[in-house]
Amino acid sequence: MKKTATCFLLPAALMLAGNANAENYFFSVNGAGDQDGTSWENAAPADYLASTVAGLNPGDAVFIQGGTYLPDRNTGLWDIPQGVSIKGGYGPEMKGTDTTITYPTATETIFTADIDGDGKGDNGARALIVIANELTDGWKGDKTWQDYDKVSISGVTIRDAYYTGESTYKGAALFMVQANVELNFVKFLNNETTVGGGVVCAQGSRAVFRDCIWRGNKGTNAGVALICRQHNGGSSEAETRRGETIIDRCEFTDNTVAEPDNSNKAKYGGAIALADWGGTMYINNTSVTGTHISWAGAMGRFGTGTTLYTTNNTFYNCTCSYDVRHSGSIISMGDKSHLYAANTISVNPVDGFDGMLATNYIQTDKCTFDTKGYNVWGSTFNNSATPFAATDNVNKDNTMAVVFGTNTAKEVDGMNVIAPLESFRGVVLADIQTAVAGWSMPAEIDVTLDQTGAKRPASTIPGAYDVLAKKETSGIEAVAGKASEFSLKALGAGLYAVNGAEGEAAVYDLGGRKVMAAAIAEGDILDLSALAGGIYIVSLEGKAVKVAL
Repeated sequence: MKKTATCFLLPAALMLAGNANAENYFFSVNGAGDQDGTSWENAAPADYLASTVAGLNPGDAVFIQGGTYLPDRNTGLWDIPQGVSIKGGYGPEMKGTDTTITYPTATETIFTADIDGDGKGDNGARALIVIANELTDGWKGDKTWQDYDKVSISGVTIRDAYYTGESTYKGAALFMVQANVELNFVKFLNNETTVGGGVVCAQGSRAVFRDCIWRGNKGTNAGVALICRQHNGGSSEAETRRGETIIDRCEFTDNTVAEPDNSNKAKYGGAIALADWGGTMYINNTSVTGTHISWAGAMGRFGTGTTLYTTNNTFYNCTCSYDVRHSGSIISMGDKSHLYAANTISVNPVDGFDGMLATNYIQTDKCTFDTKGYNVWGSTFNNSATPFAATDNVNKDNTMAVVFGTNTAKEVDGMNVIAPLESFRGVVLADIQTAVAGWSMPAEIDVTLDQTGAKRPASTIPGAYDVLAKKETSGIEAVAGKASEFSLKALGAGLYAVNGAEGEAAVYDLGGRKVMAAAIAEGDILDLSALAGGIYIVSLEGKAVKVAL
């Protein structure tokens, strides 16, 4: 790739260069050195980030130091092509082409839609960030998210988007269509849509959210923080291109539904909405609180024909105002839906309701319900054919005061968490693991951790946060502490060239678990593409290096 010291020419140089081999690009707010993006010392400036990202090819990666970055000043938007990686949170101390990072970081990389500085985004009638495939011809193409390379975004804060268009559910901060997307340690703050819902909207996509936070977002209808739909935004039972969503170790706090005159009673799914026949959602080690809606499912509405797996979650203080038909003030399951539940807390400050006014609601006898126990439910209307498990605690007197006592939300490792009373301890972690194995949940989901990523004890506690959970050290301290005398050169798409060592390469996650092993000779390629995005330790010949996928 031709390099230039003239920053004005940088975007053209990046976009016109052939990409036979994946490229890495480095950015800081003001740029540095030659400003050609080839290293931290020659970082490209913020003005060229959006246009550079739009021109990337599959396998390319962008690494971004802390600071505030605006979208393309010509369009007010970001377009992210398939197969690229964007990682923020790097500090000013970075040198050379080192991309090592451990999240969360003390350095914040901000993508804001507020170009003119008035506190509201200037993205207008389109989402600030778009990851879209097959957008033309009314989504009539025959491809699905499986046909596209994964987009990975890590360590950024997306904020202040303000959607003013007329199309409902098109996302204020992020709109993805038939996309394969993974987000790690991404925050969505103070975003707003003036019509419908969906600060983040996923249509016919596989979207993985890990260690992500939604706080203070606003909408006027369903799924203020996150709404997931079919690939074309429809709700037909005949449509097969549905989405899959994984929400793991995340937090949803105070994402509000605007109700200026309370005229629209039919508002379903306050924080999260999975539209009719919209696919499958897995929620694990996640807390949702502070959402209010007028009709059903202030935590989440999971529509007709959808599937929800909820494990190790804490849903609380999510309320409804319409006193005729709540249909589940926290959890609302639609007709022919499927609910799989283990070790989840779902309670409100005030309860004691029956039938449709119950806190949790399984609509009809056509719904599938499978509980593996240890759930702590407030009032629950279960119209399925399956009874609760003996280890479920179901009681309309289960209010927040009963379950949490005087415990209140606090921040641990950047996440707002709340702990139930210790009298609820006694959940057998092995039973939760067995349940997950029986349900064939995605391998990315680890039920042995809590919301902060700490290891749960064998006798754990309901919900997302366990005060006795400990950060794992066994199996990784010995590896991480050893001198690094070999190197891994990133080739893109999870491939690394090994230099300076050979033998059995063992790969550990930050929980200390060996996730893969491979025999390596000098010059071989280590393929980590099958692993989920995150930080890993690669050990070889008693030495170790850290990699960030």
